[in-house]
Amino acid sequence: MRRVTRHAVLRGPRPVVVRIALLVLAWLAVAAPLSAADTGTEDPWGDEPWPPAAEDDTGGAGTDSAEAGAAPGAAFGSPAVELYGSLTTTGEVQLGDAGDPARGDDLAVGTATRTRLKGDWEPDDRVLTHIELVAQHRSGVLNPYTYAQASGFDGGATTTLESENPQDDFAESLYLDQAWAQLRFDRFDLQIGKQPIAWGTGYAFNPTVRTHLSGGPAGLEDDETPGTAAISVGVPIAGSLVAEGYLAFEDRTHASFTAAREVDPAYLPWGSRVRMLIGSFDLAVGAIHEVVAPAAGGAGSSGAAGPGLERYLHAAAETVGSIGDLGVYAEAAWTMPVWDATRAAAAAADWDALEALESTVGLEYMLPGDFDIKLEYYRRGGGATVPASYDPSQLLSGRTTVMARDYLFGYIARTFVSYLEVSVAALANLNDGSVLVLQQSEYAVSDNISMSLAGLVPTGSGNEEFGGTREIGDTELRIVRPTIIAQLEVSF
Repeated sequence: MRRVTRHAVLRGPRPVVVRIALLVLAWLAVAAPLSAADTGTEDPWGDEPWPPAAEDDTGGAGTDSAEAGAAPGAAFGSPAVELYGSLTTTGEVQLGDAGDPARGDDLAVGTATRTRLKGDWEPDDRVLTHIELVAQHRSGVLNPYTYAQASGFDGGATTTLESENPQDDFAESLYLDQAWAQLRFDRFDLQIGKQPIAWGTGYAFNPTVRTHLSGGPAGLEDDETPGTAAISVGVPIAGSLVAEGYLAFEDRTHASFTAAREVDPAYLPWGSRVRMLIGSFDLAVGAIHEVVAPAAGGAGSSGAAGPGLERYLHAAAETVGSIGDLGVYAEAAWTMPVWDATRAAAAAADWDALEALESTVGLEYMLPGDFDIKLEYYRRGGGATVPASYDPSQLLSGRTTVMARDYLFGYIARTFVSYLEVSVAALANLNDGSVLVLQQSEYAVSDNISMSLAGLVPTGSGNEEFGGTREIGDTELRIVRPTIIAQLEVSF
């Protein structure tokens, strides 16, 4: 289910459809003939025959593929290209409010349809390629361009984009979300391309996720981790000790337009860590270099402003495990200043060690009767403690999902008769007292079809975060509104 507490930063049109289509066709054209070929050459990784001979478990008699019942996609050759994915349609109704000049006291509606097509090709046990293509259509309040233009807080940016790109209706988009190859060597694994980098153990918040915008707890725009253009590596050291790292080639916002600033290697995002098992806990510690486009409100207190970018260096740690039947997870990122010669003095004066700590800790337990319980505390060190200090510009740009410092998240769910799940989630702002409640019922029609109905209820008022209003320029906007959400998902 999509995130309903904020909207994405305004961006231009996605890459040209023709280029993506050609890329997908090229991938299939390469994968299909190569998978069907039997060259009999040597294994490029070692001394085994290439490609490896298929195992024969029929006692040497062999079996014709037609008799064995070839899997779908076998026409591409063996091994086959496997295609699968999902189609999700969402409808949303936001209740009106006379205090919101963007939409008045009438109901506001929106729809979104997303199709995600995935493909895998594994020519042997040392090579895996993966591709994900997303096509979506968004209208009404689920279209960030429409929402921004109606509210007025975009400063006319949407109108400018429309005039400069008359060929784009800003409702439909087709983009390549992931396209990567994984190479498994004897001593390390290497992954290249636009790939998901899924660090972090938190359920509602992830302080160590610095390669893409985090979704937030009250429903995500997409359940999939977005792809980041990067090179990543994993190296087993000894026993359970593993070293991992990545070098990325785009900032955290995944901006559609590149600029000359990206030629400076000092502004390349990276991360490195070591992981190990200690008893029943998986522990990871390391460092992360975050690069992000600045928020509309200006540079952060500890970020070094580059030509259109900000840099942050984080000491990071995370763990997940169990104590008896109680699941425990935690993660933290301590932000250290990355200075340049012109900002060193200002950055040193503004930096505060406690404000630089962002952390979350959570518990998970299964109660008798199959009740799944989660409880999570989140502290955003640089967050505001009073509503007057809230900065909605960072919220609306996608830099963060919340504005205050301290939050408590709770979740309870139960599955009835194997196909009906009912859940209630609540996020409490411990600084201003407002609460955001999400109730959802999901019904599994079949193994491949599910329907859900959810209601989002903010309890705040005045200038509180969940339900209150914020002034953005000359506009008073209610960012979180009572909302009804219906969704249908088909997997294939």
